[in-house]
Amino acid sequence: MAASLPRLIENDVENYIPDPYFQRGRNYYHSGAIFDTVRRGSCIEGYCEGSASEPYHVVVTLGEDGIAGDTCTCPMDGGCKHVVALLLAWVHKPKEFSERQPVNSALEGKTKDELIALVQAMLQRVPELERLLDLSMPGKSGKGDQRRTRVDAETYRRQIRYAMRDADDWEAVFGIAREIGLVVDIGDGFADQEDWENAQIVYQTVLDEGLAHYMETQDEGDIGSEIGRAVDGMGECLAARAGDTEARQAILASLFEVLKWDIGEGGLGMSDGVPELLQQHATIEDRAEIRKWIVAEIKNITGSEWSRDYRREAWGRLLLSFADDENVDEFLEQAGKQGLHKPVFDKLIQLGRLDEALDVAQRHLTTTGWERLQAAQSLYEAGRQDDALVFAKAGLPDKDLRLAEWVAEEYARRGDTAGALELQLTRWQARPEMKLYETLEQLAKKLQQWEPLRPRLLAELEKSSHATLLADIYLRDQEWDAAWAVAEKARTSKLAWGWGNLLLHVAQVSDKHRPQKAIPVYLDAAERLIEKQGRKNYAAAAGYLHRARDLFSAMKRSDEWQKTIADLRQRHRNLPALQDELRKAGV
Repeated sequence: MAASLPRLIENDVENYIPDPYFQRGRNYYHSGAIFDTVRRGSCIEGYCEGSASEPYHVVVTLGEDGIAGDTCTCPMDGGCKHVVALLLAWVHKPKEFSERQPVNSALEGKTKDELIALVQAMLQRVPELERLLDLSMPGKSGKGDQRRTRVDAETYRRQIRYAMRDADDWEAVFGIAREIGLVVDIGDGFADQEDWENAQIVYQTVLDEGLAHYMETQDEGDIGSEIGRAVDGMGECLAARAGDTEARQAILASLFEVLKWDIGEGGLGMSDGVPELLQQHATIEDRAEIRKWIVAEIKNITGSEWSRDYRREAWGRLLLSFADDENVDEFLEQAGKQGLHKPVFDKLIQLGRLDEALDVAQRHLTTTGWERLQAAQSLYEAGRQDDALVFAKAGLPDKDLRLAEWVAEEYARRGDTAGALELQLTRWQARPEMKLYETLEQLAKKLQQWEPLRPRLLAELEKSSHATLLADIYLRDQEWDAAWAVAEKARTSKLAWGWGNLLLHVAQVSDKHRPQKAIPVYLDAAERLIEKQGRKNYAAAAGYLHRARDLFSAMKRSDEWQKTIADLRQRHRNLPALQDELRKAGV
């Protein structure tokens, strides 16, 4: 087995998972965090001590071309420093990976009594696994084999409810996602065997229980991803059972409930693929029923102004997407009466009825600059560029600066440089930024107005205390001393937020041109990090000291550097972790 696994070098690992995780993983490896390493077929496995109370289980699959994939029980689920640490253990100490059978082969080789004893031992060690005994699992039958036993949905519901028991604890999110993912995997197993009835039951329980408690969680995507997998699974069931009227209608209703939940919560992305599934698999009769569902939702819209507007537009767009060719005008009229003006506008654009679309926009899509801009962009893309520009200009001035930006860019495309410059200057007055500065420079140079305009812009920045942007402009234009003057003035007056970071930023950009100014900044930054303590801070401090050393060397002041670093090491001689980081950094 060992001969079939590829040998790797550190560069292979770094190419697979680059910094910052590679460096962190290397630190984990050198600290001895990896233990209990084994090889099973084409996989290497091990445990890695991390920040959690329990070590993480890491698995890497190796193939002929090197590293083929990985998983880890940490919140990142793989592609992490723990994977790097395991791979480096394989690079440097492959003989310490004991050879074991692949899990499936090992299980197949055991008798029934041995398997029962094994399960009992596992339950003694991890009693929570007992809940899994109640779950019906897909067997090993091939595709198309009919499973006559209908699974008990309640057992899966209990599993999800148990997973959600600490829904309001942000630290529990990864565990919740993993538990839900286990149930989704069971549904996928039934689907792989084309046991669509049981797959549908499993996916349905995930949707029912997961969505019912989702808003109680502190999820940032992990739980939502697993629920999204269940939605995808329901889509597969719908395609497979399209000819079964009862099953198809039940799945369509279930997917509609997901859509209803998602729109009700402001659009979290759980139902992104649902409209397409409904369109693809609904019969003419189904479509008529779905339209009734949508109309009922529109009539019951409540909530804040933003919520009402969002729901009205989302449902209106969906309603019009279900309008058949023969009744589209009827639906457009109904939607217009219900105030669904944006969906009506979009549908008219889609149908190529641009005069009607422009009329709807002029009468109804002028409440905000953003609304006007969206309509103008749609008209523009539909080929009505002149109408789009006139419509957008009619909304100026507007507090939403995106409208002015779009009009200015259209002026520039048409060669009206003066008009574009005037509008971009209004944006500058409200919100100066580097990209806009560069746009103004480009426009003003075409009109030969940049020489008098630039000092005016910089003076405005100085008056309004935009120190960071002012310094960045000077750095961009390689006016080093001017940039340093801005940063030092900010430090003296402390008017700019994060003046210390500004000084450091100026130093990092200009240190090769003004090394005598940058060196004290680097030394000060290193000292402040050392005061905070902690290996991360020590490593960052060592990085600044390394840059300072190079500047001392370039200025031929190496003797002064030696005295500086010797003094620092002596003052902090009781910080072994710092001394270790300095050694690693070569300072």
